[in-house]
Amino acid sequence: MVVRIETLWARSQRLLTPTSVQSSPQAFGHFVQQAKQAPAADPAPQDDKAADVFGADEPPVGISIHYPLRLGDNPYDIYRRAGVDLSKDNDDSLLKGNLAATPSLDQQAFGNRPANPPSASHHLQPGQDGDAVTVLDPTRLGFLEQERQQLAAASVMVLAPEKAAELKGDLTATIVQELQYAGTEQAVPDVKALAAPIAARAPNDKVFQAAVASAENLYSRQLIGQGRTEDQLGKLLQTAKTDAPYDAKRKDQDPTYNALRQEVAAQLTAAADGQTGSTALGSISGRAGVYMTYTKDNPRLADAIRQGTLDAQHEVLVNRPVQAVVDAYQKGGAEAAAKKLREVTDRQTATPAQVVAIMNDDRLQSTAKSMVHDVAGYRQGMTANPGNPETKRAAAVMEGLAAACQNATYADGGKAGEGCAAVDRIAGYIAAEAKQPVQRSLQENMFQTPFGYNQAMLGAVSNGDIALSLSVAAATRTSDPELSVGALYTATEGVTKFNDSVDSLKSTAMDHAKFLAVPIRDWGGNSTGAELDQTVQKILADPKHKDDVARINEDGQKLQDKAEVAEGIRTTIAGYQDVLGGTPGFDKPGGSSEYGPDFGRLKQQSVKAAIDATPAADLTGSDGATTPTNTLWFQRSARNVVYQSAKLYATIKLDDSKIAGDPAKQALKGLVLGKNFTVQPDGSYWGPNGEHFNARALSRVSSGVSSVLFGQNAVFAATSFAQSGSLLQDGSYAVVHGLMSLSQAGNAAMGDGWLKGKFTPGSGNTLISQSYDRLAQQVDGLTVKQGIKDGLKTYVFSPALRDVADLAYLGIDSANAINFFNSDKTTDKVRGVAYTLSAAGDLAFLMGPGALEAGVLTGVGAGAGTLFGLSATAWTGIGAVLMLVASGINTGVSAYEHSHENDGSDQDWLQAMDVKPEVAEQLAKHATSLDSDPPTAGPFLTKAFKHLGLSQKDMVTWLNFLSPKDADRVATLIKLHYDQWDQHPVQESTRLLNDALFQMGIQPFNLQLASN
Repeated sequence: MVVRIETLWARSQRLLTPTSVQSSPQAFGHFVQQAKQAPAADPAPQDDKAADVFGADEPPVGISIHYPLRLGDNPYDIYRRAGVDLSKDNDDSLLKGNLAATPSLDQQAFGNRPANPPSASHHLQPGQDGDAVTVLDPTRLGFLEQERQQLAAASVMVLAPEKAAELKGDLTATIVQELQYAGTEQAVPDVKALAAPIAARAPNDKVFQAAVASAENLYSRQLIGQGRTEDQLGKLLQTAKTDAPYDAKRKDQDPTYNALRQEVAAQLTAAADGQTGSTALGSISGRAGVYMTYTKDNPRLADAIRQGTLDAQHEVLVNRPVQAVVDAYQKGGAEAAAKKLREVTDRQTATPAQVVAIMNDDRLQSTAKSMVHDVAGYRQGMTANPGNPETKRAAAVMEGLAAACQNATYADGGKAGEGCAAVDRIAGYIAAEAKQPVQRSLQENMFQTPFGYNQAMLGAVSNGDIALSLSVAAATRTSDPELSVGALYTATEGVTKFNDSVDSLKSTAMDHAKFLAVPIRDWGGNSTGAELDQTVQKILADPKHKDDVARINEDGQKLQDKAEVAEGIRTTIAGYQDVLGGTPGFDKPGGSSEYGPDFGRLKQQSVKAAIDATPAADLTGSDGATTPTNTLWFQRSARNVVYQSAKLYATIKLDDSKIAGDPAKQALKGLVLGKNFTVQPDGSYWGPNGEHFNARALSRVSSGVSSVLFGQNAVFAATSFAQSGSLLQDGSYAVVHGLMSLSQAGNAAMGDGWLKGKFTPGSGNTLISQSYDRLAQQVDGLTVKQGIKDGLKTYVFSPALRDVADLAYLGIDSANAINFFNSDKTTDKVRGVAYTLSAAGDLAFLMGPGALEAGVLTGVGAGAGTLFGLSATAWTGIGAVLMLVASGINTGVSAYEHSHENDGSDQDWLQAMDVKPEVAEQLAKHATSLDSDPPTAGPFLTKAFKHLGLSQKDMVTWLNFLSPKDADRVATLIKLHYDQWDQHPVQESTRLLNDALFQMGIQPFNLQLASN
C-alpha cells in the first residue's frame, strides 16, 4: 500500500528507531534472491504531462513512502513494486543506494547520524504501528548523496570561517534544488512538509538542520516571487472550485470567470508594480506562465488567466504610461509631458507594440495636440533665435515628442503601419497650427516659417529622430509647400549633424583604442589573423589595461547605439518612400527659394543623400596615427622675432644721418617703421610736400600672419580644453588667443581709422586707455614728489593698462609654470622652464609701454624713452627672443611626448608576442618627430620578414637573439634609413638592411635563423 507522504511526516521520527521483526538472516537472503530474479513491476500509469500542466493537488515529485508494511515485506519487494529495476544489480550497489532513502536503513553515515548495519533491514516492523520505507527516484537520490558529501566537507572543524561559510552555502543550495524539484508539480507547495523527509536524514546534526532551515526560507521566498502561495495562486484555485458548468462562448456572463479574471489582472499588475516596458512585460508574462502550469482540467481558470494577463499588460504597459504623460502635462506643462513621453516610449525599456499602443491612445493624442499648440505659441519675433528662452523650450518639447514618434515608426519595420499612423496624426496638428492666424502683431508662431520650424525641430533630428519631420513634409506637401520644404531641410541638416556626431565619437574611440591600433600597425604586418587575436587577448587580459578595456567597451556600446540610430533613420526613410519619393530634398537634391531654406548651404542636399553619407559606426579606417605636434606657438614667436628684428635694424642701422641721400634706405625705413612718406614725380622719396600714403605694409602683413596663427592656436586650445577639461592649460589660452586673433586681424585689415578706434588695442582710445588717462590725472594731483608720480605712471600703470593682453599672458604663463614645476614628470618640469621664459617674455613686453611713458615724462619723446636703460623697441625685442626660446622648448617637449606616447603600447605588444622585455623596450621606441606618424622599426622589419617567407614566430626568435644594445642599434638604423630604403622594392630594401646589419656585426635574420 502506498500512502501519501503528507500523512506520515508527523511520524517521521519513527523512521529513525529500528524495531525487531521475526526474520532470520537465511530468510532475508532468500527474499533478496527472489527480488533480484523477479521482473520489476510496471510503473503506475501516468497522466499526460507532455505540456507540463498539472492539477491543483499533485503529490511531491520523486518520493513515495510505503506504509504500513505487510508481514514478510522487505525493502527489495517494496523497491520492485515501486518500479526499481534490480535485475542487473550484481554487486548490490543499487540496493544499497536505495536503502539510503530510508534513514533507518542507510548503511552510510549522514552528518553526525551513524551508519546502520546491513542487518537493519531485518528488523522492520509491519503494521499500523510499524516502520515505513522511503523510495526516492534517481534524481533525489543524487541530491541525497551530494548533500552527504557537502555536509561532511562543511563539518570539518579546522576550516577558516570564509571557507566554512562557502561550503555551508553550497549545501544549502543543493537542498533548495531538491525542494524545487520535489515541489515542481504542486501549485502551492507546503515547504515544511517537503523539507521534513530531508531534515530526517540527520535530525541531530546542527550544521545540516541549519542548512535545511535556510533552504526552507530561500525556497519560500522563491514561491512568493512566483505567486505560488495561498494568498496568490491558492486564492485563484479556491475561487475556481465550483460545480457550475463552464461555457467558453459565454464566459463573460460567468460570474466565477469574471471574478477570476479580475483577480488575475490585479495580481499580475501588482507583480509588475514599479516596473515599465519590457521589464514589466517579463514579470507579467512570467507570473502568468506559472499560473497556467497549474490549470489542468480547469479551462475556466486557464481562460481567466489568459484574459487577465492581457488586462494587466494593457494596464501596466499602456494605460498607466499614458496617464503618466497626461498627469505630467497637467502638472508641469508641455516640457514635463515631453520628458515623460520620451521616457515611457524609450526603446531600451518599452516594447515596439507597447509604443504603438501608447502613441495611438486617444488620451495621448489629445495631450500631444495640446503640446503642439503650446509650442506654436512659444516663438516670439520675426526671426529664429536659438538663444531665445522660448525657442529653447520649444526645442525641448519637440525633442521629446519627436523621439516618441521615431520609436513608434520603428515598430513598423520600414512600412507604413500603425506607428506611422500615430505620427501622421501629430504631424497634422503641426500643419494645422502653421495655418493659424497670427495672434500678436509682427509675431508668428513657431511653425509658420521654415526657420522657426528648424529651430524647434533641428535638435530632435540631430538625435536621429526624423520621423515627425518626414511626416510633416508629407502632410504639408500640397497644402503648405513652404513648410514641407522646411521640414525636409531640417531633416537633411539634422541627419548631417548626426553624421558629424558619429565622426566625433569615432575619433574619440580611435584615440582610446590606440594602445591596440598602433602596435598592430607597427608590428602586426607579418602576423596571421589567429596570431593577432591571440596577442590582442593577452593585451586585454593584462590588469594594467583594465581602464583601457573599459573605455573601448564603452566606446563600442556608444558606437553600437549610433549604428542602431542610423538604422532607425534608414527604416523611417523607407517608410515614407511611397509618399515622398521623387520630392526635392527627400531623395532628390533640394534647391533654394526667396523665402525658404537653401539646401546648397548643407553638406548634402537631400535626406537620402545625408543618410547615405553616414559613416560606419565602427573603428574602420583607424591606423593609430597621432596628431602632429602643435608648432603654432613657435611659428607665432618666430614671426614676432623677424618683425622686431626688422624694426630694430631700421631704428639702429637706418639712422636719418646715415641714410641721407639714399632714397632706397629711406623708403625701407618708412616701410619698416610705418612712417608716412611721399613719392615725388621725380621718383625721389620723403619729399617735404605732395600727396602721401601710409606705408604700414610690414606691420599689416605681420599682423595678418599673427592673426591666423593666434586663431589657429585658439582653435587648438579650445579643442584641447574640450577633451582635457583643463581650464588653466587650455581653456584660458583659448580665450586670450581668440581675442588676440581678432585684434591682429583688425590691425591687418583695417585702415588707420582702426588704429584710433575705441575697441582697438594700442589705439589710446579704448576704455582701458581712458582709464589710464584718468589714473594719470589723479596721480598728477597727488601731493607727493614728482619722482614718485613719474614712477607710478612709468612702472605700474603704464605697463598694466597699456598692454593688458601681455599682462593676462603673464598671469596665465606664470600659473602654468608653477603647475608644471609641481609635476613629477620630467617633461613637465622642462615645460615649466619654457613657461617661465614665456612669463619673462611677457614681462619684457610690458616694459615697452613703460619706456614710452618715461620718454614722454622726461621730454625726450616717447620713441627715445628708456626703462632700466633700454628702449621700448629693445624691451620688445628681448620679449620676442624669450618667447621664441620658450616656444622652441615647449615644441620640442611636445614633439618628444607625442612621438613616444605609444612606445609602451608597442612594448606590451612585443612582449605579448614573446619578445624578451629588455629587447622589446628598445625596439618599441619611436623616433622623435613633428609628424603625426613618428617612424618606428616595426613596419619595415615585418615587411622584410614577410617578403622572405618567414613567420611571426621566426621574427620573434631572431629578435630574441639580439642583445638589448643590438636591438637599439637595429631599431635606430631602420628609423634613420626608413624613408630612403622604403623607396625601393621590398627585395632591394631587405638587401640594404641585411648589408647594413653585416657592417654593424649583426648576423642578418635569414642567416641567423638558418644557422640555428
